Order: sequence, then C-alpha cells, then structure tokens
Amino acid sequence: MKKLFVVAALAFAAVACKKDDHDHDHKHNDSELITTVRLTYTNKANITEKIVATWRDTDGAGGKAPEISNVNLKANTTYSVMTEFLDESKTPSVNITPEILTEANEHQVFYVVTTANLTHKYMDKDSKGFNLGLQSEHATGAASTGKLRVVLKHLVGIKTATSTVNNGETDVDVEFPLVIQ
Repeated sequence: MKKLFVVAALAFAAVACKKDDHDHDHKHNDSELITTVRLTYTNKANITEKIVATWRDTDGAGGKAPEISNVNLKANTTYSVMTEFLDESKTPSVNITPEILTEANEHQVFYVVTTANLTHKYMDKDSKGFNLGLQSEHATGAASTGKLRVVLKHLVGIKTATSTVNNGETDVDVEFPLVIQ
C-alpha cells in the first residue's frame, strides 16, 4: 500500500511540475517592459520639420521620476505622428513597436487630450479594419496648453471598432505636457 501511495505521489508531482506547453505557446502575449514612449511629429506642410517628444523611465516604477519632454506644436498645423514603444532597460535597447504591429489585432494606442486644442485621427488599421494607432494624424487649433495621454492597450479577443481606453489591459499609460503656440 505504501508503495502504491509513493508511486501515486510521484506521478502527481511529475504531472504538477510539467511545463504547460499551452502557456508557453502564448508567451508572446505577455506584457513587455516598456520604458520609453517616443512620438515623432512631422509637419504635413513641411516634411523637413520634425518634433520628437519622449517619455522615458528606464529604472521602472518607484525609482527616479520619468524624463518627459514637452510636445511643442505649432498652432493651426496638421502633423503625421509615428508612435514607438521601447525597452531601454536592456543594452542594446529593444524596439517593441514591430511586435505590437505583428500583434495589431490585439493592441490599440489611444490618445487622450486634456484642455489643449488638438484632435487625433487614426491612420493605420489592423487586419480586421480596426484602429491601431502607431501612425496617426494630429491637428492643432489655436494656441493652448494641456496634456496628451498615450495609452497602449492589450485587447486580446475583445478589440472592436468601438474599443475605448477603458477596455482591456494597459501595457503602458503615459502623459506628455502639450504646448500649442
């Protein structure tokens, strides 16, 4: 009887400790470490005029305060915007943007403007025709100041044409000071 109990216990332990291949296959869905969000604005009327704004927190939450540059834009101007996500805690740094593009059906970038005269338009879609947000267009109005919140959401199995910043899991949520002059 003792032998049967030991064999049963060993069999249970072997099964309990076995690596779950199903979880391993979906490891790419795990959240990546995002330490940096970079916005590159290109003036549509003068493509040589570029503005880069960066939010960077390479030591992670709870350490030093993040380094944040202002988004300084001209009034009454339309910009093409490229948004990039990086992990700069590694050497060399890792650009996570291509992975987000590959998993476009599971992600969306949201832009939330507070008090400034800025509108946003999506310029890229996933394979189902839903907004992605790595490429967008921002149009400014009259001079103003406010905040631009950039939120990357993970929307596995729930992304729709009406997804909002309140849906899914947050991969990163950062805020830039916004100055339109």
